[in-house]
Amino acid sequence: MLILLVFIVDNQCMAMDIKSKSLVVNIDKLCAMGRNAPNSLYESISDKIDSNPSEAASLLLSKVKDTKLTEIKLAIYVWALGLTRDSKAVNELITIAKKTKSKLVKDNCLRALATIGGNKAGYFLLFTLDKTKDKEMRFNILNSLSQMQFKPALPKTKEVLKQDPSQYYWHSIFVFGKMGDISVPLLIRSMSSKYRNVRLNAINVLGKWLISPKSAKAMRKQYWKENTDYSCFF
Repeated sequence: MLILLVFIVDNQCMAMDIKSKSLVVNIDKLCAMGRNAPNSLYESISDKIDSNPSEAASLLLSKVKDTKLTEIKLAIYVWALGLTRDSKAVNELITIAKKTKSKLVKDNCLRALATIGGNKAGYFLLFTLDKTKDKEMRFNILNSLSQMQFKPALPKTKEVLKQDPSQYYWHSIFVFGKMGDISVPLLIRSMSSKYRNVRLNAINVLGKWLISPKSAKAMRKQYWKENTDYSCFF
């Protein structure tokens, strides 16, 4: 019985080792192929991680600590680490994001943190947002925070409402569409803003995307106040 048990454990360890090696081989292949890599390779990596996320996280954490990794390899290992959704990866991802000079690596760290989620990841994204002036980068971070539905980020999303909807129509849809119902009270308040862009974006998201019953009364009231342009209601 003991011999059989040892045999089973050894076989399980061997199977995990083979899967780990296969994951690394696929990631290295992805690094080599770059943009020419087929979607099937991404799916294969994702499937291998999903089959044993904890094991994959341990393997990938050891990989991202290798200081000899190229920028591309580190960026892809970080991306893969996010797919594990393992909270024990958060500290290492934050460390890498703080240290790296590579925009690609940092962006992947932030996306990985958003995928993993949790307060520590969310507050680090907020911290990074506050230090970022680049408009595109700020939108990407807000988009990630919305993906997490991280409520403390709601006050920061007001800048998205201020954008001209004729140029940045999809920005408010991406951010508030992902935030979902927790953004409804903010959007309702925003319908009465003195700034036209804020009103238009709020009305558009509430009326065409979130379609929140809670906003119906406020929208009817606001309709009669918009005495110059009712197009945003249709």
